[in-house]
This record gives sequence, C-alpha cells and structure tokens, in this order.
Amino acid sequence: MHVFFERFLSWSLCFSFWCVGMANAEQLVLYPVQSGIVSDGSCCSPYAYSNSADDLLLVTGCFNSTYGCHFRKDYAAWRWDMSSIPEDAKVTGAAMYLNHPSPVMASWVDIWVDATRSSLNSNYVSSMFSNHDQHLHDVSYWAASYSFFLDIDMVNAAIVEGNLAMKLGNGEGADGVVYINTGDDQPRITVFYEIATKPCPADLNGDGIVDSADLGIFLWFWGSSPSDGDFNGDGVVDSSDLGVLLGAWGECP
Repeated sequence: MHVFFERFLSWSLCFSFWCVGMANAEQLVLYPVQSGIVSDGSCCSPYAYSNSADDLLLVTGCFNSTYGCHFRKDYAAWRWDMSSIPEDAKVTGAAMYLNHPSPVMASWVDIWVDATRSSLNSNYVSSMFSNHDQHLHDVSYWAASYSFFLDIDMVNAAIVEGNLAMKLGNGEGADGVVYINTGDDQPRITVFYEIATKPCPADLNGDGIVDSADLGIFLWFWGSSPSDGDFNGDGVVDSSDLGVLLGAWGECP
C-alpha cells in the first residue's frame, strides 16, 4: 500500500508540473540521521531519551489495556537533516512513511512532528508534547505500513531550521508495536519540490539578449562544473553547451 501511495503522490504532483511547464519537478527521499527510544520504566510519562540504531524499535505500553494516558511506556523518535533540499526549492508536497516487519494492529497512535534546530535529547523530545508543528491524534490501523502528508509550511520551516523531528507513541498494550528502523523501509520523508527554470538560460548576464557579452562569460566557465554555463546539465561546460548558446543567439523570447 505504501508503494502505491508514494507512486500516486509522485504521479499526481509531477503531472501538474508537466502541465504548466514552468518548473522542473524534483523529489528527494530523506532518511533519519538520528533515532531512538524514550523509555525509563515509567507509565504515562516516560522522559529519558537514548539513541538507538537497532534494526527494529519496539514501542510498548505498560498493560494490555488502554484508557486514560493509554499507559504508554515507550516513545520512538527520529530526526531528519533537511539541508540537502536546494535553497531555491519550492516545496509542493511531502509525506512520511512508516513500516512494520508484518501487519500490526496499531491502536491510538499519537504522532508529533516539529521543525527544529535541535538534535534529539530528553528535554527536547519531552517538549514536543506541547511544542510541535503537526499532531496526528489517536490514529489506528491494521497494516504493515502507514503514510501521511506533512504540513508544507512546517516542511519549509524545517528547511530553514535545519531539521525535522518526529515523536510517536502507541496506545497498544504490553506487547507493543515494532517499527523498522534501518534500510529502505525505515521512517522516511519524500519531499516534492520544483525549481524555477530560467526562460533564457543562455542569457548569462540577464540583459534580455544572448550576445557576445554572454559568450565571454560562457568561455570563462569553459571546462568547469557546476556552473551556469552547463546548459545541458551533463556536469561539464563544453562544445555541447556552446551549441545551446549559439542556438539561442539574439533576443530572449
């Protein structure tokens, strides 16, 4: 199901970009740079966070019953570095994907997501109860995966702040719920964005015409990469790019 969700989101967003023809549609999959468990043996209010690179994270309750605080004994938390998203990117969509080794009954799941400059630690993760940018409350599902859309304003804020953090707790009983924490199926974010294309990329000085002035700038870029002279995006400025410039000679459309 999560594969269909990812493909559907990609197709729908990218098709809309293709229709308008105003930008290059891109997508980027981000994996956590930090993960761990909040668990100190207390029920309802576990506080102590510790990093974990285990393949699986088990999030449990205290008893095989659910009421009140759901008797949560553990929380899982992850952090993503958002710096790989280009500075000039316009985010158009983002989604979170969670996976289990096999279908589970995940009951009364609460998820807190936050744009932050902080790394994961006990104080920060505890503060996410009241200080967060997105909250999914009492989600329940029987499946091997779960996906949801991320708030675009939050994702943009996370790009500025540098990180996106997520905290998750289950209202499940003492047997708990297991989340995949490594590999391709670990919690991941797919960010869809567009990069505005220049209407006249060969106009290197931006004066509205491709002429000898632009040729002079282009020759300065010769052999270099990356640079504005690499019109075809093959990683080097060479005769192929010169052909693009000569083909655009004259006033820009």
